[in-house]
Amino acid sequence: MATIQKRGGSYLIRCFDVESGKQKSMTWKPDLHMTKRQAKKALNIVSVEFEKRVQTGSYIDGSITFSKFAECWLSDYAEIQLQPNTLAGYKVMLPQINAAIGHIKLAKLQPHHIIEFLKNLSEKGIRRDGKYSAKSMVKKVMKSNKLTQVQLSKLSGLSKALINRCVTGKNVSYRTASSVCKALDLKMDKAFSYHGKEKLSSNTQLHYFHLIQSILSTAMGWQVILSNPCDRVKPPKKDTPPQAVLSLEEAQRLIKCLGSESILHRTAVLLLLYSGARRSEIYGLKWNNINLDKMQIFIEHAWKRGKDGKFDYCPCKNESSERVIALPDCCRTILTELRAHQNAQRLKCGDHWIKSNAVMLNEDGTHASPDELTSWFRKFCRKNGFSEKVHIHTLRHTSATLQIESHQSIRAVSARLGHSQTSTTMNIYSHAIQSADAKAAEVLGSLLPIGQKKMESK
Repeated sequence: MATIQKRGGSYLIRCFDVESGKQKSMTWKPDLHMTKRQAKKALNIVSVEFEKRVQTGSYIDGSITFSKFAECWLSDYAEIQLQPNTLAGYKVMLPQINAAIGHIKLAKLQPHHIIEFLKNLSEKGIRRDGKYSAKSMVKKVMKSNKLTQVQLSKLSGLSKALINRCVTGKNVSYRTASSVCKALDLKMDKAFSYHGKEKLSSNTQLHYFHLIQSILSTAMGWQVILSNPCDRVKPPKKDTPPQAVLSLEEAQRLIKCLGSESILHRTAVLLLLYSGARRSEIYGLKWNNINLDKMQIFIEHAWKRGKDGKFDYCPCKNESSERVIALPDCCRTILTELRAHQNAQRLKCGDHWIKSNAVMLNEDGTHASPDELTSWFRKFCRKNGFSEKVHIHTLRHTSATLQIESHQSIRAVSARLGHSQTSTTMNIYSHAIQSADAKAAEVLGSLLPIGQKKMESK
């Protein structure tokens, strides 16, 4: 049975672990708003749960290192709760985090460790997505140690082809360069030249911070640590650069250029532009989500890649993403045309037609790929002389910007976009809001002009 000892404002709970023959302990601190009765009840629950976890071998204490806990977090939380794309991004970032703080025990992890890591992210040469070319130092060290390329290949665990690329001065990845440095006991800046952007953007730094914060927040929730060190660290400032958008004239020209394209591509682009919805949301539409009488679409699914790499219906990004979006009457024509085309294709294909209620379908009834749309749109823009900065998500930005410039309220625009907070809309489209505000000032100036003549003194 667990024993409880009061220590100031917290409680020390101890329990003997039969399997290891050692005593396990944890500290629990009641919330400040709890009454004595509530604190006593909560303490008993925590104590029983703690003893149960110790006896079943599922208890994790603060002596676990950050990297080891991150493994538990990945398997027991992230892979179950997070979207595949988010999870994939976190897996790319974790090695760099572990290299800096992975060896530190959670109970010993302090705000200054995280501050130091964030400072390191802002320094030159920290990026790992550029290319590296070997300096003469690599050949010199190989020569002095009488190492052949074959021997270096075995030492580094890299293929002979990669070693040859490296030694001959061709560009290689960070992983290859770091493996060679480790094998030759050389520092990266002495052995390789970096080709690419020097620093991580402030937004990328913020992603790293949020990942650490999420892992430690889970550790706190699992009662491995009492507090989250990230709560006492000022996060990197988020940089919100102006989004690539089409002007009204460019949007009108884009619609005209769609005339000769397939009915599927025309429908997808027009729905993205007029609704401001995300690509995955438009491709997640079913015909029962469309009301042609009221000209509304109901966003309730997203068509995304699952953990197996295949596309399937997934929940929307957040609760506010499930929404009803009104469309202009001109969309009725394109949607009616698309439905008629699919009915004709169904009759043409006969038994080979894949039965589906999805709106975005290929010629054989299979669900169309959002990636194919992105690839096609890039070629379409290039063919019709649009900027290389324009991409499929530009249609969403354009839809929002044109609404803001037409003096729609931020709340209304935010609701159409499916943002959970209006502050998100204001941050992303701050430039459009400022532009609209400047135009509003001009309108007021023209409506309420100040006389140019000075009043004559009596």
